Parts: sequence; C-alpha cells; structure tokens
Amino acid sequence: AEPFLKDKMWESNPYRKLGLFHYGFAAFQLKEYIAAGRAFELLAPFDDPYTGLHARFLMGRVLHETNNRKGAADYYEATLAAFDKAKKEAVELLKQPDRFRNSPSEKTRLEILTRNPPPEYVAGSYFYLAVLSYESGKFSDAVTHWQAFVKDYPNSDLIGEAFLRLGAAQVQ
Repeated sequence: AEPFLKDKMWESNPYRKLGLFHYGFAAFQLKEYIAAGRAFELLAPFDDPYTGLHARFLMGRVLHETNNRKGAADYYEATLAAFDKAKKEAVELLKQPDRFRNSPSEKTRLEILTRNPPPEYVAGSYFYLAVLSYESGKFSDAVTHWQAFVKDYPNSDLIGEAFLRLGAAQVQ
C-alpha cells in the first residue's frame, strides 16, 4: 500500500484517501507509528465523511504512542468536537428529505450517525483524554473523565479498562 504515499499516479485517484486510511491503520496496528503518522498527515484536514473522524482519532493515538501528549490531546478533542458537529449537521440535513432523492446512501449514512451510539473511536477519544490526565498526574481530572466515560459509553470495548484505571486514579 506504500505507493499511496509516494506515487504521483495516485494523487488524483478517488480511492487515494481510503487507501491512505487503510495503510495508516495497518501501520498503526503493526506499531509502525512513523509510517502511520505520515499516512494520516496526508488525510488532513480529515474531511472525508467515511474515514476522516477515525483517521483524526488514530493520528491522536500515533502522537500519544510517540509521547507527544499535547498533540494527542488536541487530536482527541478535535475528534470529539468534529463528531458533535457532524451529528448536529446530520440532524439538520435530515430535515430536508428532498435533498437525498439521488443519494439514498448519504441519507442512510446520516441516519446511522444520528441514531446509533457513537463509534468506538469517539469513545476512545474520551477514554484517552482521561489516560492523558492520569499520565500527567491530574488524578482528579482523570477520575472525572473516567466516571463520565463509564456512564456515557457503557458498551465500549474499553469499559473494563476504564473501571480499572478509574480505581487506580481514585487510589492516587
């Protein structure tokens, strides 16, 4: 997948952003954070409606894993803000059903955004903001964040770890 990064032929391809996302995600999973970061940087300003928010979160994870805590926090907060904004915009757009006569898939995407629980990467953004608070020695902030996390995201894959970390923060 590396040609998506370097080969000029791919720059105007409509699937380039999707390819970059998958390349960056694969690199992140392999703990190749520099390669992942390069791929995600090429997706800025993270405006793709399908992969943009997830890529923004993963860029935060890359920065977190490479000890750039301030950068990671900025990306986590931006992910949360962008999700809230996208959800509000989706609610407004869905009030105009005629708009989707030729684009039923877009209507479905917006309905999923407004009706379903937030994606795991949104919950992850909140979770890792709490982790950053804990790592910075701001234990009371971490407790507050993890208490809100377990209340707001009870079905998250991170719920068990959140309870464990909440207890550790309370001890501190």
